[in-house]
Amino acid sequence: MRGVGCRNIFQSGQRDIEVSGPHLVEEASRVHIGYYDQFRLSDQEKSLLRRAIEVSARSVANGNLPFGALMADPDGNVLLEAENSDITGKSPLNHAETNLMRLAIEQLTPEQIATATLYTSCEPCAMCSGSMYWGGLNRMVYGMSEADLLQYTGGHKLNPTMTGVGCRAVLQSGHREVEVKGPFLIDEASVIHRTYWTS
Repeated sequence: MRGVGCRNIFQSGQRDIEVSGPHLVEEASRVHIGYYDQFRLSDQEKSLLRRAIEVSARSVANGNLPFGALMADPDGNVLLEAENSDITGKSPLNHAETNLMRLAIEQLTPEQIATATLYTSCEPCAMCSGSMYWGGLNRMVYGMSEADLLQYTGGHKLNPTMTGVGCRAVLQSGHREVEVKGPFLIDEASVIHRTYWTS
């Protein structure tokens, strides 16, 4: 990937991480950020995104954070679903989208992943966006944006939401194109977050 160095990611969070380098090298960085285009979801895609939002509610019911994702083929058939499992899995790396990409790599062919669309209740973080890129995904649709999420999470220790490094900055900085659509159904996606982070 180009344009999204470690500094962009580390310095966009809720806490400081010191970064030293590069040394003995002149580095020029350029960030290519895609712009949200006005795009309407089909009824089928709205249904799939709503199902991802339902998975986020199921994640909470199972003792985890309110995030959910699914992968569907070009005909809208759901191939896989995944919840966040940070708490029960005892790892802050168990985000819904990363869990989903792990499952996809284990259970699907590269061709199935390449032609699928990932639907997620919230805009993916930098880690999850990276897992999509490296996992071979070519299209993603999300509900609530990270900026919207930050209104609810603030500096919550379980979800120190990053700002300034949206999924587009990560996914559109690589050497292949990844289509990103969102945010959509923001009110529906945010319902569970309105009370979760204050309870």
